[in-house]
Amino acid sequence: MKLILINISLWLKSIFSGALMILLLSGFSLSTFGNPDNYIFELIDDEVPVGNRIEFSVRILHKATGEPVTDAMIFADRIDMTPDGKPNRSTELAALSSDTPGIYRYRANMVEAGNWQLTLMTMIPGAPGMIEGKMILKAIN
Repeated sequence: MKLILINISLWLKSIFSGALMILLLSGFSLSTFGNPDNYIFELIDDEVPVGNRIEFSVRILHKATGEPVTDAMIFADRIDMTPDGKPNRSTELAALSSDTPGIYRYRANMVEAGNWQLTLMTMIPGAPGMIEGKMILKAIN
């Protein structure tokens, strides 16, 4: 009976150690970086001209350090005119490559003047789950 208890104890210890190692290797963190409220999404320029193929850029900053997040994984993005009461008025959004770490570039057809809401759903290493960022981009004539 004593041998069985020792084997179960060793088995549980190895399971716990393995789970802890997986969490550490996957970037799990209990630091302040893990809180979604510790990040701010901001447009580089919040005004663009009305037109086709308009390009604009976004950065994500860690509030405490002011450092840009260079390894965010953006899973969903949308741009629509929700701020002007037209949530069904949306346009296609294309992600572009960026030469600057921490800058996320986009292109959209901004064919109507007004306020456009850019919504990004992202995962940031060390932060739990998805983080949503909403920004207002103004298209002007």
